[in-house]
Amino acid sequence: MTSSRALRTMPAVGMKAWLASGVPSPLPLSLERECGLATDSGSGYVLSLGSNDQAELRLVATLTMLARRHGALVVSRVYSTEAAGNQAGGDRFLNLAVYLRSPMSARQLKAELQRIESRLGRRRAADDTPLPVSIDLDILAGPLDRAAALGETDWRSLPAYIQRPMHEIVTALNVATPMTPERPGPLRELDIGGWRIGHTPLLLQLRGENRITTAGPVAH
Repeated sequence: MTSSRALRTMPAVGMKAWLASGVPSPLPLSLERECGLATDSGSGYVLSLGSNDQAELRLVATLTMLARRHGALVVSRVYSTEAAGNQAGGDRFLNLAVYLRSPMSARQLKAELQRIESRLGRRRAADDTPLPVSIDLDILAGPLDRAAALGETDWRSLPAYIQRPMHEIVTALNVATPMTPERPGPLRELDIGGWRIGHTPLLLQLRGENRITTAGPVAH
């Protein structure tokens, strides 16, 4: 994850020094600014991403679109979980959480997420018949004026499958939490332009027209 190839794509010496320090958490404010995550770059949001229909392909596509639109993303690990609710008995889901900053209001961002869902083939049956979920995107927290405000959100009230990814985002952004949820399922990896993500929370940035690069681990 922190190969010399990866380090050569980093935005500045500050990021290299952070990675080389061997202490991958939390993300310093100077690097937040460096990567477009400063408080002056809009409001902070945590999103949940889930899919059980060609999940790896659609999650990679979603992360790519979000990075192109909003810049740097803090991304949790990826978990494989049992389908629940009206999806019970269906294929397993892949779930993760993402932190980004955006000038959009919550209403505007929700509309954008719905457009991404439609673009990636999301269908909903009128009679609640369970259909495979191409992609499900929700706002878990936000808008926030600063990442530390995540400590004020009641993330433990979230469904079990997304509590651990949310906790990883909170930890990565230097917000103290008194407990760590159990893992909802085994870890999985995704491949974005040859970069493997999923086993470590990461800071992701778009570099070039079609390439996502990893800026190294944000937290264990």
